Amino acid sequence: MKSLTHKTNEVYRKLGFGIGKGVRILGKIDKHTKYVSMGDYSTLGSGSFIATHCPIKGISSQKLQVRIEKDVWIGQGSSIIPG
Repeated sequence: MKSLTHKTNEVYRKLGFGIGKGVRILGKIDKHTKYVSMGDYSTLGSGSFIATHCPIKGISSQKLQVRIEKDVWIGQGSSIIPG
């Protein structure tokens, strides 16, 4: 039986998200998943968010690459933006 995390990872891969082995996604990722990659055995904590653009008014809204290296833990409630 596959875990829920495994099924979620399969969905993200189909959307173009670069995802390594053993990645746990408990948070949310911007709909522009082709600009995001996470290395092996990294975790995105619950309530966390990865954005591919800077949501601050007056800053360019162009989509930028966000790369999380391997063995990274992003804590609960964190926001990751490119830059």
